[in-house]
Amino acid sequence: FIAATHIPSRNLQQTALYGYSHNWTRGNAVVYYRLRITALSGPVSYSRVVPVHFIKGNGSMMIYPNPSHGEARLSVKASEKQTTTISLYDVHGRKIGCRPVTIPAGEQSISLQETQNLPPGAYYIRIQLNGKNETAPIILQ
Repeated sequence: FIAATHIPSRNLQQTALYGYSHNWTRGNAVVYYRLRITALSGPVSYSRVVPVHFIKGNGSMMIYPNPSHGEARLSVKASEKQTTTISLYDVHGRKIGCRPVTIPAGEQSISLQETQNLPPGAYYIRIQLNGKNETAPIILQ
């Protein structure tokens, strides 16, 4: 294992929530994560290892984590600033939702709020990017 990041403690005497978003841009992969937890009193422990599947779409986009237990993110690489639409489809091809987005040139990470509060299952995210329609699957657990 290598360190992906370090998140400093808030020095609270109660449970606190911390978050980190790892923008994986190297294509399809399974990346394994675990937490190294250092207690305020000094002892170190480790979480269980969790696999996260990164699935790259058919071009300039990728959805992560995939499968997702809630909010997922869409990583895109735009050749220039563009306004487009992110659409969400079920496995039967029915459009569940869509929203317009403006994407600056370069690599961007966009929150997929559309995936929150959906029942577990397979879905597809579609976006027109760099003049091409891009589609990638997402699994919600």
